[in-house]
Order: sequence, then C-alpha cells, then structure tokens
Amino acid sequence: MAATTIAAVRDMLGGIPGVADPSIQLAIDDAQKIVEGDGIALTDDRFEQLQRYYAGHNLAAFGLNREIASESVADVSRSFVSTKGTASSTGSSPWLSLYRKCLVKIHKLGDRIAIQ
Repeated sequence: MAATTIAAVRDMLGGIPGVADPSIQLAIDDAQKIVEGDGIALTDDRFEQLQRYYAGHNLAAFGLNREIASESVADVSRSFVSTKGTASSTGSSPWLSLYRKCLVKIHKLGDRIAIQ
C-alpha cells in the first residue's frame, strides 16, 4: 500500500479551502514518521488510512480546519469558528481518536497472531 495523498486528506476533511497543498503535504510527511514510529510499515494495508487520520489530526491541531465566522473591511477584522474535525484545547481531535482506535486493533491482532 502507498502513502496517502493530498487529495485523500482534502476529501476526508471536506475540502479545507484556503489550506495550501504544501501545508497538507507537510502534515502528511509528519504523519508518516509517526505511523512508522508506531510500528506500522509503509507496506501494511492500513498504512494509508492511519497516515490520513494522523495528517487530519495534524491539520486540526494547527487550527487549519476553520471557517470564517465574520469579516470586516474597515480596520480589517476577521474571526473564525472551529469546524468538525478541529482539535480541542487538550490537543485531541476526532482524527486522533480514529487513529488510536485503528492502531490498537492492529496491535491486538498482531498479538493474537504471535501467540498462536
């Protein structure tokens, strides 16, 4: 299986307009290091899914998945509202939760196979 793509991350996050491709690629590259560090090989069938989830978390954690709530022209003012998939103040996000659940399943399956 291959690594995830910018298009796959965009689709998962609902398009995230206003976020440049290089920012998404950086989140994907960082996610690859985390996934590999958690013991999942690039050749694993679930690598792409885990990398996509962690890239989504990275983007949410940096607040890149926000919508503009209001704008002003005079004196230039802009405010944002958090949208689905944005990390909480504790650093958690729905994408990190999915990543952890999937990772636990993979490791438990590996333990069962190793025991037999």
